[in-house]
Amino acid sequence: QDGIFHPVFFRHVVGMFVMNNHHVHLQSSTDPSVQLLGTALYPTVSKMNHSCECNTTNSHSKTDVQLAVYATEAVRKGQELTTSYLHRRPAHAKPQSRRSRHKCMLQYLFTCTCPKCEKERLLAQSIRRAKRGDSNTNNADSEYSDDDDEEESSSSEGEDEEYHYGANQCY
Repeated sequence: QDGIFHPVFFRHVVGMFVMNNHHVHLQSSTDPSVQLLGTALYPTVSKMNHSCECNTTNSHSKTDVQLAVYATEAVRKGQELTTSYLHRRPAHAKPQSRRSRHKCMLQYLFTCTCPKCEKERLLAQSIRRAKRGDSNTNNADSEYSDDDDEEESSSSEGEDEEYHYGANQCY
């Protein structure tokens, strides 16, 4: 009844903007001490799907709002270009566990099913079955069972904490 001003519609539109925007950090071309911070919506880039092992990287210009997307590996004709919704981690950092990556991805309201996550999910499932002595492959394990949480938290406790800088920035 309220159209675009209805609270639910408005939250939905704002949510789409927040989920699809990119941080922009510009430096003034006339005065290098002036820096501008903001966000920008890049319609083409915002349509790219996530993969924990993406095949592109983004680069922002320091003097304008252009965003360049570069392939990080050879891309076959028809292959999907993917990006990572997670921030890059420092090169010396340990790889994030699947559980940690998925906690960071909760803000995007989906569960990652990229090849890396699926491979790790199936491995975790096999380990749980082996621990239980369960050879039945038709027994459907949940995405994150209590066993999975215990297993991953015990093996990677504190692993990602030193690179987690806030609820919206998972490193």
